[in-house]
Amino acid sequence: MEDIFYWLQPRFIIEVGGLLLLLTVVFAETGLLIGFFLPGDSLLFTAGLLAGTGQFSIALYYLLPLTTAAAILGDNLNYWIGRRIGKALYNKKETWYFKREYIVVTRAYFQRYGAITLIIGRFLPIVRTFAPLLAGVSMLSYRRYLMYSLIGGILWVNTLIPIGYFLGSLLPETEDYLGYIVLVLVVITTFPILRRLWMERRRAKERLKKKRSLSLEKIS
Repeated sequence: MEDIFYWLQPRFIIEVGGLLLLLTVVFAETGLLIGFFLPGDSLLFTAGLLAGTGQFSIALYYLLPLTTAAAILGDNLNYWIGRRIGKALYNKKETWYFKREYIVVTRAYFQRYGAITLIIGRFLPIVRTFAPLLAGVSMLSYRRYLMYSLIGGILWVNTLIPIGYFLGSLLPETEDYLGYIVLVLVVITTFPILRRLWMERRRAKERLKKKRSLSLEKIS
């Protein structure tokens, strides 16, 4: 298990797999259901940081457009998977990579923010993977979807990589604290999802409790 987590460390992905593996992971996280556990935010930040310190030998003017393209292509693949699967997604059996609560949480964001979830969700794990899927399931027009997908993909990549690059080039010693920085990023991006999961579970329990109370009233 520890070896699996080691392979998912952003620095390991970049140093061992280089640009190709970086682009593959970014594409998979937004384009495939199994990609929700991949380290998108921290991976982009680490790529920028290592590029800034000169340890990732690719110019920023190549890194940014290529990574943005990978994110947008993955996003769009997921949208068309949603269009293809349709309502069958809600009846899909739960697996190690698919939990119905992921859909519930993402749908809650859609209900609150609408299509802007496609932009906000870029910075939230799980939502980043399932938002385009639900957009396809709900038959959101592709023209409208593409607009939000482009904005979200561009903002996501062109925020995290430049921040990492700036810190790496300005303060090279920042690399010594990479593990702590990545941990902070994970906490910041994961907290809203954990909070939403807790709220949805609480609401589900309240609905079940209310349903049981109504059933008892009918019996009495």
